[in-house]
Amino acid sequence: STQSTGVVDCTGRRGGTETVDACGLCGGDGSTCAGCDGVPLSGHFYDRCGACVEFGDDSCSLCTDGEEEDLCGICGGNNACVPSRPKSSQLPIDVLYGISGISRSGISASQLASGAHGNVVFDDKWNFDDADARRSVDELLEKLRNANPPVVVPGDVWWDDWREKEKEDASFSLTPTQELCRFIGGNEKYASFVIFNSSSVVIDDNERKRNVEQSVLCQSADLKLIAMRIRLISYQLHGATPSFAALSVYEQWESIVDEVNENSEAKATHICSLWVRMITEVHAVRGVLFGLLISCLLSLLSLLLFTSNILASLLALYGMTGVIAGMMGVYWLVGWKMGTIEAISVTVLVGLSVDYFFHIAEAYRYVAFSFRVVIYLHLLCLVFRRNMVVVSALVML
Repeated sequence: STQSTGVVDCTGRRGGTETVDACGLCGGDGSTCAGCDGVPLSGHFYDRCGACVEFGDDSCSLCTDGEEEDLCGICGGNNACVPSRPKSSQLPIDVLYGISGISRSGISASQLASGAHGNVVFDDKWNFDDADARRSVDELLEKLRNANPPVVVPGDVWWDDWREKEKEDASFSLTPTQELCRFIGGNEKYASFVIFNSSSVVIDDNERKRNVEQSVLCQSADLKLIAMRIRLISYQLHGATPSFAALSVYEQWESIVDEVNENSEAKATHICSLWVRMITEVHAVRGVLFGLLISCLLSLLSLLLFTSNILASLLALYGMTGVIAGMMGVYWLVGWKMGTIEAISVTVLVGLSVDYFFHIAEAYRYVAFSFRVVIYLHLLCLVFRRNMVVVSALVML
């Protein structure tokens, strides 16, 4: 008999007859994992149209009149349930308190190249426990949000959450800094926006970010908020915004921040990844015209010094001016905006033009007078019968 063989079934009973079915169930009949076709593990299921289909078959559609389902299963929908990607115009701008600048006095050129940008200089006048300091933060945020034209995308920031929490759980036994410390402890995602310090408590960044609220840091009597930042999203700027277009937005930020800073001891600054490129490019472009003027004057003086011939020097200067004007005309014709690259190219062009015409003027100095007359006539022919600018540009090419 089966019992005499000593075989143990899946229930653990010796001589039992229960077996494991295709679904892995002891004593089952395979129906628990069967598809709509009755076959275990087949993967068949009933779709929305009521048909028994294989797994992955999405041929069923309830849409009519040629409409297609979107990713949300809505006929003719616009994928409204799919989270939208941040717009390219959403460039973050940080408002800083407690930081007055960066000291690079002890940084060498090699250290700057390796990424060491200097030491942070903290603002000793920044006092978060001062009610005026907190009011100035509220005032600045209000002015930025109500600016015309708009400068920030509407939306709450961590400061708004803390202000609401402060009204609900205000404790007269704790300072505003201690209250903020406890709030940050309960919201670790905000830990990177603040820097606390206490001379009586030694605590590293990892511990502060892990659990500020439970640490003794928030209970320290000399706890101080050294610095904080509030991240806002620009309404107008994106990473590829032209520098002169970004300049008006920068000046609007400067005007608002300076207006609030003028009436408060709590001084705010604003930083953005676009500001450095913008300022560099604007100064480079604005310096081109001044640089061209200085270069032409110095070139004329050099030509006079080395050739001792006023006419040859003036003709060489006229040729250089034509080359530069030709290049600027090309920019205008193709619709190029003057940027850092264009400013550098014009500067290089000035140097090449000076070198080219300097050699011509120097060679002119040593030729016979009769040959000079031929050169004069040839230059006059180029000036009056042809386009000197085009000729100079072609020669340079």
